Amino acid sequence: MRPLDVWQPQGERDVERTEAEGAAIGDWARGLHPVTRSRAQARTAYDRASRWSRAEEPFERRARGVALDLLGIRPGERVLEIGCGAGGALVAVGRAVGPAGRVVGLDLSPGMIQEAGVRLRRAGLADRAELLVGDACSIPCADASFDSVFLSFTLELFDTPEIPAVLGECRRILRPGGRIGVVSLSRSAPVRWPTHLYEWLHDRFPATLDCRPIHPRLAVEAAGFEQAHATTIPLWGLRAEAVVAVRGAAAESRGGAAAGPRVALEPAPRPLAPVVTTPDPGVTPPDAAPVPQPRPPGGLPRALLGLPVHLYHARLGFLLGRRFLLLVHTGRRTGIQRESVLEVIRYDPVTREVVVAAGWGRRTGWLHNVEAGLAREVWLGRERFVPAWRVLGADEAERLFADYERRNRFMGPIVRAVVSRLVGWHYDGTSAARRRVVEQLSLVGFRPRTPS
Repeated sequence: MRPLDVWQPQGERDVERTEAEGAAIGDWARGLHPVTRSRAQARTAYDRASRWSRAEEPFERRARGVALDLLGIRPGERVLEIGCGAGGALVAVGRAVGPAGRVVGLDLSPGMIQEAGVRLRRAGLADRAELLVGDACSIPCADASFDSVFLSFTLELFDTPEIPAVLGECRRILRPGGRIGVVSLSRSAPVRWPTHLYEWLHDRFPATLDCRPIHPRLAVEAAGFEQAHATTIPLWGLRAEAVVAVRGAAAESRGGAAAGPRVALEPAPRPLAPVVTTPDPGVTPPDAAPVPQPRPPGGLPRALLGLPVHLYHARLGFLLGRRFLLLVHTGRRTGIQRESVLEVIRYDPVTREVVVAAGWGRRTGWLHNVEAGLAREVWLGRERFVPAWRVLGADEAERLFADYERRNRFMGPIVRAVVSRLVGWHYDGTSAARRRVVEQLSLVGFRPRTPS
């Protein structure tokens, strides 16, 4: 069978499957692929991905910027972003509304909300922002309380029957004349092969490729918004569509009855308590550290380091063999599940113990979670197990690290450069320097836990 025969007819079958649905609901529903994961699964997936959420931003940034330009946020406005994620757009919106305005971020994932709070504080915008954990099908905000609503690659995450409910909630919380801005993957005609291929992958890997192309302008118009204006943005072989529309003077309440403009607004909901970042217990402060070890990377470098996680999610971790492992652990303060891909220093086939290094020493977050007894699972090749763990003594750690260097002797300069970056001083490969490295970077062994 040719590759085209695998996914091209899938789109045709979906069109046929939704033909009756599209006739009953509207053209905006024609050909849309279903969303198969539940709310709970989505929340768990986004909590896991919250630390690496910025990896998606290069993909989304241009289309999101076009949509924000069309929306035309003005100083002093009150703006809600639905599906705010890690807060990339919230920062831009916060700057646009100015000191007299207000920006509210709503997301299903507490992990994403926490990351957004960190980003807003770093940008100095925490005083004009609120963060809420909630579901867009039932927005926890008062009627007619916002000037603008923005959804960036969010509307397409909802299954087809839920899209009218989300847009109805957007109408409810907008003031008369308020504006909605939506940017999403587009299924507008003609539907070309990159879109069909993407939909085929979405059907098979819904947790990784969670967005699916929709008809955003048609959906916004069907929800009763007026003066819809749309523009198409090329997106790495796919297409995104940015739509801006206006809520008319008449609005519908939750029960569907017409409601006129409100003179007095209901009080805004109590926002989520500000997210406060406190130092990890046991982490040596920089001014007391014996060496000026760098901090773990953030932003794009951290996102790139986390890309192999997606291989494990797609059940392709075996491609990395026993050279890497995936450690699943739980945050000590947040209770959110975390995932870290770590390079294997040594694997013992007899004891099945695998040894890794805490690359950032006492700044390594997963190390503190492991020490707190919160290591949940190790994925190694095709094997998965609940781990027991230990920190290796200095003598054993030095011997295993020397063996690691011998096995990678042809990459010696690269190994020494990477280790120098991790420890914050020049590592020359001598025995004395190696001893200093293993004392600074803990080596940790994981092996399958023996049933008690």
